[in-house]
Amino acid sequence: MKSRLFVRTAAIAAVTALGGLGLAGLAPSASAAAPAKAYDFNGDGYQDLAIGSPYGKVGTYASAGFVSVVYGTANGPTGRKQVISQNSAGVPGTAETSDHFGYSLASADFDSDGYADLVVGTPDEDTTAGANGGLITIFWGTPDGLVTDVVQNIDDEMPAANNRWGENLTTGMIEPGAPVKLFLTIPGQSTFTWFYFIPAEGARAAGKPAPKRGESVVVPRKKGMSTRSVEDVTSSWLATGDVTGDGIGDVAYAWYDADWPEPSERRGFSVYPGTADGGFDGTAGTGDLTEVNSIAIGDFEKDGFGDVVVGQPSDAVKGGQVTAYKGSASGVSPDAKTSIHRDTPGVPGTAAAGDAFGASIAAGDVNNDGKSDLAVGIANDEVGTVVDGGRAYVLFGGPTGLGTAGAEDVSQNSEGVPGDAETGDHFGYQVTVLDNNQDGYGDVSAGAPNEDSNAGVVIWLKGGTQGVRPPTGPITGSVMLTAATFGVTGRNAELGRRLGK
Repeated sequence: MKSRLFVRTAAIAAVTALGGLGLAGLAPSASAAAPAKAYDFNGDGYQDLAIGSPYGKVGTYASAGFVSVVYGTANGPTGRKQVISQNSAGVPGTAETSDHFGYSLASADFDSDGYADLVVGTPDEDTTAGANGGLITIFWGTPDGLVTDVVQNIDDEMPAANNRWGENLTTGMIEPGAPVKLFLTIPGQSTFTWFYFIPAEGARAAGKPAPKRGESVVVPRKKGMSTRSVEDVTSSWLATGDVTGDGIGDVAYAWYDADWPEPSERRGFSVYPGTADGGFDGTAGTGDLTEVNSIAIGDFEKDGFGDVVVGQPSDAVKGGQVTAYKGSASGVSPDAKTSIHRDTPGVPGTAAAGDAFGASIAAGDVNNDGKSDLAVGIANDEVGTVVDGGRAYVLFGGPTGLGTAGAEDVSQNSEGVPGDAETGDHFGYQVTVLDNNQDGYGDVSAGAPNEDSNAGVVIWLKGGTQGVRPPTGPITGSVMLTAATFGVTGRNAELGRRLGK
């Protein structure tokens, strides 16, 4: 039997236009401003924090889901707050039980107007084609932040039953100088899809509806790549970056397929190189058949090649590990990788079965040295005698890539961190790295979704030259966000269950 990794990467499908079927949503007025950084919804230079509560209650509807947003300031995520659901004024659709709005989050400045936009996945939304077809919603950024009166749903193809559009989302570049693309997984079809955006003049030339507000409209179009079987996968993940170092973006797609007949091929990832025409070469995939539960791309040694990191939280290696695959002109290879776990020299702590090190990872430059660093969540770690209190790690990039020099860990029992580690908090369930205070250092946010009877909290940790904690003394400047911060107490918010990254 030939390997699933390379044989079952069915070729790229044809480009299909989706405008004119309700898909051509309207964006606020575009300008000549440079595109905003992801998650800078009001264009002030501070990245904002988006927190998904897919199992949160909306009205009387359990697990309908909502998203909480807090805007960045010089003191971190302490600015204006807003909560968005499908019952918010102007948002298409209606909150329903088990829709799971906010299950996935992504951001980019799709219309290049200087304000980042937010994408929210609702993978269990029912469509006219069947249950759990899924829905993707774009909320546009403005000088006042995200607005809900002009919202775009990507649902025109009416995803079929159990397709679960948008279980996982990310954004990224393909060809240089072009607008950022939106990527989404479709686990029910064992595929991923990407959308690209046309400015107003291009929409008019293509015969799309003229804008009804402002000066621009973006029209998503998509290509699709069938990457696995003709059936489905259990879960899938995406990351984007320039792995091959040619200035054209690449995509890493990872999967878990519980019922695939060959057990050795049930998990893995493939890296597909981007092409100059805005697509991907489905015949040139490289990767590995290995456990994946999270995935990220970062240039950890600043050599111009993006390295692919996968989180492997099972006890195949006691307590779990992360594995970094070096990027190169030819992609990645199983023969050029580095694995790091809690028993690796230089990593604080000691591995224990069930820790789930690597269940969540995020790449960013925490110490502002030009190299990517990696935040790692370990939600099941014991903090002293506190079972499943949870912990977050930072691993730093260096001359040879991701390593353990200076590695640091933080829990809610660390001096200077708000709150206390408690049984079952699961701090580190999700981690993200964003510059929320605009000082050039990536800040780490970590969620503890089960704190306070599943109300959840998110702890923000300020990045600096030494990472998120000084070599001596307490951590300073950290911020705790609670359900009360957003006025969602009693709604099973599980803050930190999902974080935009």
